[in-house]
Amino acid sequence: MSYVAHLRLAEPERAEEFVRSPAVLAVPVTVRSWEFFAANASGNLRGVHDALTAAGWLLVVLASAAASSLVAGRLAEQGRRVGLLKAVGASPAMVAAVLLAEYLAVALVAGPAGLLLGCRFAAVFSNPGGGLPDVGLAAPSVGTVVAVAVLALAIAAGAAAGPAWRAAQRSTARALADAARPPRGRSAVDRVARRLPVPLMLGLRLAARRPRRALLTAVTVFTVTAALAAALTFRAQPVRPRDLGGSLLPDPDALLVQRIVAGSVALVIALAVAGEVSLAWNAALDARHSLAVTRTLGATPGQANRALVLSQLLPALPAAALGAPAGAGLYGLLHAGPMAAAGPGPADSALLVAGTLLGLAAVTAVPGRVDTHRPVHVVLAGARH
Repeated sequence: MSYVAHLRLAEPERAEEFVRSPAVLAVPVTVRSWEFFAANASGNLRGVHDALTAAGWLLVVLASAAASSLVAGRLAEQGRRVGLLKAVGASPAMVAAVLLAEYLAVALVAGPAGLLLGCRFAAVFSNPGGGLPDVGLAAPSVGTVVAVAVLALAIAAGAAAGPAWRAAQRSTARALADAARPPRGRSAVDRVARRLPVPLMLGLRLAARRPRRALLTAVTVFTVTAALAAALTFRAQPVRPRDLGGSLLPDPDALLVQRIVAGSVALVIALAVAGEVSLAWNAALDARHSLAVTRTLGATPGQANRALVLSQLLPALPAAALGAPAGAGLYGLLHAGPMAAAGPGPADSALLVAGTLLGLAAVTAVPGRVDTHRPVHVVLAGARH
């Protein structure tokens, strides 16, 4: 147990003389200046700031990828609506504007809602501790509100602008028929794939014919793996208690950063799962007819399902392998110095990559199993259930 007393000297300029006086030296006490406490608090808050900043940017990347996959799936179901708009005289630019306005409106609602929710959670990250009074939370500034609105609109516009414009460029007859966009050929990939086992051959072709979807999968897996690797690196660091002179206590700022890291990892995983479920459903719907034709030629539903899983795992494998060292490097950039020496070993990194890929396979297998077990004649006839 130790006691802390705050002293204000009548003559601050003689502080050094006071510390070295016989009366102070005769007592087993540790004297700290206010500059020491200010520098210590500033350093601790820098760690909290770095953790929040890194987590925020990782979540922005994942939110953009998840929004892109959700928008792509939504617009793929609106082909007939596009055809009807063009049939009554709407230009491609007007059709794209109509489709884009829907997502911008959602962003305008979701942005302020997220800001309010963030202000609620800010109380968890700004607790001054047991020894200091809580002065309450300051309201977000106008600049913060504008920045949140602009970021929400940018994510929505970036996710929807491309798919909306491509949908608007389809011919009226094709849009009314609601036919799927034909994949672009990959002759070189097809020549290589012919020599592979059936699931791997089909998975490679599906991944090569939809490069944007493969890129979204790679970005999502890279971000998740980097976030988990950074969290493991943080957990591997030696815990340094706070030295109060007479005793050592757990560092409250380190505990706060631990809560931030745990909450950020949970949000990263939730966003990644949402985005990958959407990507898996889009891949299953997009490949429904081609896989049905493959099944008529002898492929089993299990092979078709494994092909869908492999189409997601192929771009994810290099992304996960690169994400593990990138996450450790991210922690090293934020915490340069001896504290960054410890880190997860090769075995932990391998387990992290394997666990991420297994999680992706599990998330992808469910939509694929549901879709590939539909009767072939129902799929080819275009029936909808």
